[in-house]
Amino acid sequence: MGQGQKKPVRSRRESILASGAESFNSVPSTTTLRSVLKKRTISSSLAGRAQETSSPCLQRCLQSLVAWMEWFQHLKEPSRRYCFARMVDGNKFSTLCLLVILANAFLIIIVSDYELGHLGEAIPEHYERLELGLTVFYAFELTLKIMVHRMYFFVNEDWRWNIFDFSLVIFSVIEIAISSVLESAIDESGDASLNLGFLRLLRLTKLAKVLRVFRTLKFFTELRLMLDCVLGSFLQIFWCLAMIVFVLYVFSLLIVQGIVDLLISEGDSLADADVRLLEYYYPSVGGALLTLFQSTTAGLDWRDAFEALQKGSDGGLFLSLVFLVYISIFTISIWNIVTSTFVEKAMKLAKPDLDSMLLEQSMRDLKDTEELENLFRPYATTNAEGEEEISLEDLQDAADEAEFLLYLSVRGIDVKNVKLFFYMLGSMHKNSVVDLKSLVKACVRMKGFATSIDLQSVSFEAKLMHSQTKDLFKARFNVGAIEMAQPRQKNARSWNNRRRLRLSVSDPAPNLNAFCERLQVLLLCDLNDNYGGPPGGGQGHICTRHDMP
Repeated sequence: MGQGQKKPVRSRRESILASGAESFNSVPSTTTLRSVLKKRTISSSLAGRAQETSSPCLQRCLQSLVAWMEWFQHLKEPSRRYCFARMVDGNKFSTLCLLVILANAFLIIIVSDYELGHLGEAIPEHYERLELGLTVFYAFELTLKIMVHRMYFFVNEDWRWNIFDFSLVIFSVIEIAISSVLESAIDESGDASLNLGFLRLLRLTKLAKVLRVFRTLKFFTELRLMLDCVLGSFLQIFWCLAMIVFVLYVFSLLIVQGIVDLLISEGDSLADADVRLLEYYYPSVGGALLTLFQSTTAGLDWRDAFEALQKGSDGGLFLSLVFLVYISIFTISIWNIVTSTFVEKAMKLAKPDLDSMLLEQSMRDLKDTEELENLFRPYATTNAEGEEEISLEDLQDAADEAEFLLYLSVRGIDVKNVKLFFYMLGSMHKNSVVDLKSLVKACVRMKGFATSIDLQSVSFEAKLMHSQTKDLFKARFNVGAIEMAQPRQKNARSWNNRRRLRLSVSDPAPNLNAFCERLQVLLLCDLNDNYGGPPGGGQGHICTRHDMP
């Protein structure tokens, strides 16, 4: 296949995946089964192998597998327009499923206790009926979900839990079938010993009942987080165990070698009780390793293991010192390192996903909005249309209260100039009053410090305004010439002479930047007219420039 033919396939796949994610209200970054399996790479490699192989049968099998994977790759969420979809997605149905799972957990406890107290006896019939009813409910739940989601049920963002539920239902059905076959065989032969193989297989299928309890984790975020931490820390568990075993191995060798030297040099002078203690706690390297591990995990009081080493003419100084060093290193260093490793992994896994962050931010904004509305409402007035508005006087009266400004400051809203803040909002609404909702929204947007996106927005608006100004003057240049007069005199300290800037344009483009620079000078002159004359208090300098580029 050429490179030009791959692009439409890629765009079609992206559109299909985007539409499927949009219809399912899912986040595009969510891990799905398709992203895990990377079917496109697998299918392309299989397609290459199908073309290379010479066996027609194998080639047809590989082509069928590639076609199936391509179909599986383009699965998308079907439309949810029927009553089954509303029932499956409803909170009542989810609550009912949770209650059934909890009831099943209690039933497992009751049946297990009964089997322990009545060995070799059959389970009461009402317990079997309850188990059958729960299995029927699980099958009904799974059937409804497959009817709603169809094959997309196995590839969406909850595909792990969905496959887990599907496996549990299959195991439960197998258990019922094996139980029925076993009961019929016992009734015919009258000898239960002939069906020991079925009994062992039945015990394996009963594990599915225990695994059903894990389905409760699907409904509780905290429990799911803990389970994710346990599953995600398997690699850390391996390396931590390797570190622990290595430390135990080193100190066990030191202690066993010390005991060997002690028994060789002073074995005849040691009492039989002391030798028996050494053989009891440190019979071999493996036994010494187990004793050291029990001494640091509350399985054994380390004082007993320590006193067993205080033998010999020197009181077992070397062995006692090695043991104390081991206890210190293991208690202070090793356990803390292991704990910190798991805590770091748990912190990484505990980071909220995008949906949780969006929900938390939305809830925080709603709470802040409600609090600010309650804060501004006593100072607002109601107009003829029933809308609440706030004037500058009302806002200044509220700002005169220390508690008002302190409340805004604690919420991250630092309004230093109340008048400027109100005029900014008033210019946006072109009114002398501001409605309460607009004021609250502005305060919510002002929370905290300016972020990078805020600075980029201001920079973009400035560049856009500059571009529009240049386009405007360029259009005016095309007319022929510009004559721009200085602002009118407004106070006694204004300039006495009115200056005119004449600019003849033969080529507008080179002179545009120079004109913009001259325009800035004129704006500064205008500011001097309005706020006390030119800098220095003199007559000001004439804004003339004859040599334009």
